Amino acid sequence: MMRRVLLLFTSEGNKDSLIKSAKFLKENYGYEIRPVYVRDVQREEIIPTSVEGMVLDPGSGVMLTEWENLERDEVKHIQESLSQNGLENTLGKEIGFVSDVVKELLKEADVLILNKGDFFSENLISILKNQYKPIIMVGKNPLNFKTVAIATDDGTKINKSATNFCNLFENIETFTMISWNYKDEDNHLMRFLREKGKTITFENYQGDDGKESFYNRLKNFDLVVIGNLSRSYLFEKITRRKGINIIENAEATLFIG
Repeated sequence: MMRRVLLLFTSEGNKDSLIKSAKFLKENYGYEIRPVYVRDVQREEIIPTSVEGMVLDPGSGVMLTEWENLERDEVKHIQESLSQNGLENTLGKEIGFVSDVVKELLKEADVLILNKGDFFSENLISILKNQYKPIIMVGKNPLNFKTVAIATDDGTKINKSATNFCNLFENIETFTMISWNYKDEDNHLMRFLREKGKTITFENYQGDDGKESFYNRLKNFDLVVIGNLSRSYLFEKITRRKGINIIENAEATLFIG
């Protein structure tokens, strides 16, 4: 069965890691890659006063022209890099609010793959809040499944994410399930996955000291499966929910199903 990845490029993030991640999915799982570059209309409302060291006059048209020239070069570089990595599909180009464009294009894809970046951008928050298909957020290194963790509170959101991951990547048999202040004997997801034939190692961290160990441990994995956010990012931020902390601090690639 053919599955399709929507490969999202914007003016932010590491493009090379994204392309190598898409190549990994095509070569190892036969995914069709649909690359798209989205020019964010919000960006034109906040044009920087300098581009790569050049001071620009806010009162002239130079800023926008220089930005467009740089963007044109970037799009050309992305297309060349896609071809060099065996991803021959033409890079689509869209203009609009990034989250709105993604929401529409994702109707014809199985998975969205994007760059996590070093901080929570407004675009990323909007995409996560309106998620309805699995998302792979590429971290510092390109995607691979050598070591996979599941960060679990045994809730419905992580259950859904883990199930979607296993359905998309059926050959992954070994997982490390990591929890903070939760008992393994109560974990329904662990029992469910073991009944599916998966090999699960369970690690549970306790107390305030265990919290730091929990987050540090996640840095040792190539990919971490987490549950999706609620629609209220601000609520999760204020209450310091695990999902927000993981996304903000993780160096690994994240799967949100």
